[in-house]
Amino acid sequence: MDATKPVPGSVSLIRFTVRRLHAIATLDVPSELNQKATLAILDYLGAIASGLQAPWAPQIRKYARSRKGAPEAHSWASEENVSAESAAFVNAFLAHSAIRDDMHLKSNSHIGSIVISAALALAQRDAWTGDQLLRAIIGGYEAASLLGVSVQQSASYNRHFRPSGICGAFGAAAAAVTAAFVSSRVSEDVAVHALAFAANASSGYNEWAWAGGLEIYTEMGMASQSGIVAFDLAVAGLECSETLLEGRAGLFAALGASEAPGCNYAQTPLAVALRLAQAHKLDAKAIAGVKVACTSGAKNYPGCDNPGPFTNVQQTKMSIQFGVCAVLLHGNISEQLFQKFDDQDVARLAAACIVEADAAFADGFREGRQPARIQVSLQDGSVINEELQDVPWLDAEAVVSRFHAETQTLFPSAGYMPPKFRLPARSAEHRAATLALYRALLTQCRALPSPITAPQRAELQNIVRNRFRQARHLHSIRRLRISFQAGYEGIDHLDAAVGGEEASRGYIIDLLGRAPERVKGPPPLAPPPPQLIANSPARSAASSGMEEKKGPSIFDRPIPLAQLAGKRHIPVLFNANHIPVLRIKKPQPANLSGYLNARILKRQNRQNWRWHLNEEKSVAEREDEWDELLAEEAGVVIEGKTIGEERVAWRDAFRDAIAELDWKLEEEKRRNRQMAVKMLGVVDRERALYESERMERGRVRKEGRLERDGQVRGGGDTTLA
Repeated sequence: MDATKPVPGSVSLIRFTVRRLHAIATLDVPSELNQKATLAILDYLGAIASGLQAPWAPQIRKYARSRKGAPEAHSWASEENVSAESAAFVNAFLAHSAIRDDMHLKSNSHIGSIVISAALALAQRDAWTGDQLLRAIIGGYEAASLLGVSVQQSASYNRHFRPSGICGAFGAAAAAVTAAFVSSRVSEDVAVHALAFAANASSGYNEWAWAGGLEIYTEMGMASQSGIVAFDLAVAGLECSETLLEGRAGLFAALGASEAPGCNYAQTPLAVALRLAQAHKLDAKAIAGVKVACTSGAKNYPGCDNPGPFTNVQQTKMSIQFGVCAVLLHGNISEQLFQKFDDQDVARLAAACIVEADAAFADGFREGRQPARIQVSLQDGSVINEELQDVPWLDAEAVVSRFHAETQTLFPSAGYMPPKFRLPARSAEHRAATLALYRALLTQCRALPSPITAPQRAELQNIVRNRFRQARHLHSIRRLRISFQAGYEGIDHLDAAVGGEEASRGYIIDLLGRAPERVKGPPPLAPPPPQLIANSPARSAASSGMEEKKGPSIFDRPIPLAQLAGKRHIPVLFNANHIPVLRIKKPQPANLSGYLNARILKRQNRQNWRWHLNEEKSVAEREDEWDELLAEEAGVVIEGKTIGEERVAWRDAFRDAIAELDWKLEEEKRRNRQMAVKMLGVVDRERALYESERMERGRVRKEGRLERDGQVRGGGDTTLA
């Protein structure tokens, strides 16, 4: 019997899950599910923005740069694209770094960081549609939550295992399988093997809760990465045991299950503490003791019932004692709060804080709630109490608001506005937002498609440069606000024009026509610093009444012999990777070597980009074929695909870009040929003059020799006489 197959007449749990994913991929998805998936993506991006501020962000950036691989997907920790597996690992790590990402209560798992990281990486690598992405995320959440809840229903579940690590890879692979079902890319058997391989990757332990290690974040990255690897293994044709979940030596047999709610269950006590702090303005000296009542799961989860001492953020974020006491004393919940592990007042209160499980909360937990109660005893003998029946979960509006707040320095469209009580030039947020807007405008100006020509794109870029240059000394909040709003409006029009919207394209052409000629030209070069002007030869010459002397050009050669320090040397003309170079003397100057390297690198980048455009051109041609098919078969005309009577094709943009690169490469060759001819003329003139000077030196030597010989002979005759 094949060991990878279930018992005849039964359906394995993995195959049951695969069929459920197939339904998600092929049946109509309710609009509320698509809305929730979209909110999950927004919340995920906000979590990444917070993760980029974590103390270990430089280390994960270093790791991302060392693991580039094929440029398949975007990693928030590096400037260049990396492999899909590396992008999933790094982005999941960052999304969980602030431990504020979403959590599924019954599976006790942070599913979003793992599933969305894998789904976005694969969407870029495999060119998914938006519908595929949303269905993939829904399928990933479904599968991960099913496995997580199933594992934790048994009373023997070993809570030393991390719940997110157990079901995360399974959810990531399920996202890949769901998207593949949408495009009919894989069969049911291949999908079964993909989920089985992913279940084999279940791992992760909870020692970080006590020791404070960073594996709490790497476990998320490994799960997301493993889901992609599992899917690719199955697609390649490898098989895995289908009964890996329920088999005699499968996952359920190895792990068991128990009631083990996640670290998020510390949030209800923190919310209760915040209410108390806001209502009573408590002082450390006034508090005699703190008692917290919560669910048994929250008390028993590793790291939650931890009175200290504390040495790192991982411990403080897990500890109910630290969180409650810190919120009571400082009156807020923030990332900075959990970094106060050396606060003596908080440490004293946390050490004496009592956490106990209240049996009355068991029913609430079974209903999916997380009740908690806090009792604070004061030094004057009075007692204050506060209680909540559940975590104050965020609604859709609150999720969007948090997204904007967390990402305003990463995304210009988040609507950054300058601070009111600090000079903008001294604000890091202001500089980041300004540079992001400036670069986005220039990038989109370059990306504008036909019929906007290359000279028009250059004029638009010059307008952006000149306007930013004019506003560089603005300090008025009102004027800066107007400038930012104008910039964001410009980005919206440019994005729409790049996407083919006729109205925005006409708006840009009209704007270009109305702009003054003075702003369409390149901005003037910035003057040199005053100290350089004061010490410059031109300043010295002007102060002494002398005219400035310009340095000699290489094409002014040959130089007269009287101006040379010694004998004339013929320059050497050589070819440096198709760049003509005239070497006057050895060794070659360092600045010449740097110039040659920059020229060669620039040309190679153009050739690489041309090759990339040719590769992507086939995708554009397929898009055109699809548009034509829609127009012919269904009478559907894609908005923005026509300009007047002319139909605009996707391939046109690639054709124009390739033609522009070809022109630049040919223009460089033409200039190199012209330069080589001019340099060869210098060499010929130098050689001719060198030969004439050599002959002149020979004549002078010969005449001198003859003169000396005549003097010797004449002197001898006199002696004989």
